[in-house]
Amino acid sequence: MKKKVGLIILSCLLLMAALPQLTFADAEWKQVKQSDGITIFNRPYPGSDVDEFRGVTIVRAPIEVITEVLYDVPAQPKWMSDCLAARTVKVISENHIIAYNVLNVPWPVTDRDFLADTVFNTDFKAGKVLVEMKAVKEPLVPVGQYVRMTDLAGTCLLERLGKDKTKVTYTMRANPAGNIPAAIANVFAQMNPYNTLKGLKRMVGEPKYIELAKKKYGL
Repeated sequence: MKKKVGLIILSCLLLMAALPQLTFADAEWKQVKQSDGITIFNRPYPGSDVDEFRGVTIVRAPIEVITEVLYDVPAQPKWMSDCLAARTVKVISENHIIAYNVLNVPWPVTDRDFLADTVFNTDFKAGKVLVEMKAVKEPLVPVGQYVRMTDLAGTCLLERLGKDKTKVTYTMRANPAGNIPAAIANVFAQMNPYNTLKGLKRMVGEPKYIELAKKKYGL
């Protein structure tokens, strides 16, 4: 009997220990902003005071054109939120690169930089493209005047809804590093997916990407 009771108590303790992880892992997204056809959600992320954010919108452009915008790393400062500079520093394959980005952070905080291992998973027949990025500790760009971010991960999912209609879901979480209060970091992070998706909607109208998509995919 005692052995049975002990097993029950042990099971309960293990369940209680797992509850915080389950709560974070299965936390539902909460809508925090909606404007210009863009909806922003957030949820807590385990082990971090900074939330994970997601932006969802419909872009009136072919999925192939949007993909060409995403491939153009040096053009990211034109449309990605707070991006001061971007370049490809290592090409692993046609769909796998390591990119370097510099982020503008409001004064008096020092600007940030990071190296992102970026993979493009394209399946145009299925009408889906998934771009995955994760910060890496690569020595390709030495740490200099910026604060190096090493805890960052995000995805950009494109889903074809029609010939000229694509659903874009952009998810991002980032530890800004340094002594930035979580409340301030969350406000800053919340605007990232909103401004990024707003910029993406603008970029897909540039003739450069339309022509590239026509040549590569026969649109």
